[in-house]
Amino acid sequence: MLWLGTQTKFQTIQHVDRYKCKKGYVMCLTPKSVYYIHIQSNNTIQWMFENKDVVLFDGLWDTCTNTCVTVTGDTRQNYWIRKNEDVIQTVRCNDMLDMVSMCGKYVSWDVPRSTQKIYEVNFLSCIGRWLVESSEYIYILDGVGYRLFMRDKSQVTHMMLNDTHTFDGMIYDYDRNDVYVSDTHDILMYQKNGYLFVAQTVHPYHIKHACCGDVLPRIYRWYDHLASQETMLETMDGVYKLSMEPKSLTASTRIDTTLE
Repeated sequence: MLWLGTQTKFQTIQHVDRYKCKKGYVMCLTPKSVYYIHIQSNNTIQWMFENKDVVLFDGLWDTCTNTCVTVTGDTRQNYWIRKNEDVIQTVRCNDMLDMVSMCGKYVSWDVPRSTQKIYEVNFLSCIGRWLVESSEYIYILDGVGYRLFMRDKSQVTHMMLNDTHTFDGMIYDYDRNDVYVSDTHDILMYQKNGYLFVAQTVHPYHIKHACCGDVLPRIYRWYDHLASQETMLETMDGVYKLSMEPKSLTASTRIDTTLE
């Protein structure tokens, strides 16, 4: 059984064979279905399908389109890729990675010979931009840049690194771990070489190095503490508390961190 929530309010899922925490949600595999649970909202989707002899289990939930992509594999190196409940492809491969990429309406799965892998795509509705997290960079793209990126990732990356693009967007080099986006979608926080950076997701895309003393351990989860109006970041060594009043990149920004 799996309990998800607090000591006073939680939901219970029975007969859980496997579970995985990934990119802000929990995914649970049972003998007859898979559950996707969004951690912040507790919104839950359940898709029914029978599983047998599962040794590999991965997936993503695109909260923008309410589309779930699930990959399961058995001991005979057969892999099933499902989009919601429907099997869209069966693959037999001896070097499959437990990673599924979902780029808008596109679904892909990665093997070691793949180049840049897409971890997650989200539409930032407050600013009308797309946030793309990949194995190389973070991208902020307008509609034109996003459509170009879906056709040719390498070309768009080269254009942005050399500042030859005409669409509105920005590229950030990061440590390939969890990133934070403010509830108004105009502030992005990410880690590079262990240091914390705060950046605007809209023009002029200012980036500020948040001085936290020593290099932070790898960040694997962010969340907002609603009662204290503070942002929390979890690392392997503990929990850090990040205060920003106001949450902006103006001269009045105050950033203090303490380790709990």
